[in-house]
Amino acid sequence: SSGDIEASMIPYILSENVYKNDGIPTKNFIVSNSPYEYPYVNYGFQILAPSMRKKAPYRVTKENAIAVLKDRARVNTTLSSDSNFLEFINALLGDHDRNIPSLSGVGIATILKMIGTAIEHGIITQTTKDIEMLKMVIKEDYREVFECNYHCTSICHQYKDIEPLDIHKITSQLVDNYD
Repeated sequence: SSGDIEASMIPYILSENVYKNDGIPTKNFIVSNSPYEYPYVNYGFQILAPSMRKKAPYRVTKENAIAVLKDRARVNTTLSSDSNFLEFINALLGDHDRNIPSLSGVGIATILKMIGTAIEHGIITQTTKDIEMLKMVIKEDYREVFECNYHCTSICHQYKDIEPLDIHKITSQLVDNYD
């Protein structure tokens, strides 16, 4: 049980507080069809998406995450970006299942164009994670909603808000650390 902690944070909490500490190398997988989980590829995870609605199962990695997002959205564009921007992209796209609102009229193609333009103009770099810099990429009218969304989609931002006692409550539930 994760208690009041967003359940999707459990893999990161275990990775940071159990598996990295014991020195045993692990391969971390998350089984999910949700793009909300895709940012985990930047933290050494792979996403295994089971088959759904006659679609074949697929694997999401750091190298193909953006292509998978474009494919899922049925967007045919040559624009792309680094997987580093997955949390930014999710913040703009929102997540209906988690009550994270989307920004009206903003889809994956528009987001990729915004990222490309911002990098080209030196507003951000390929490795930018700073929310204040990322806010400069989008229209001022959307910045407040984006900031709230980003706090919900950024694994690092969520992790900073978790108390050590909550981490202990989660990690102490482990019976068998390795499968």
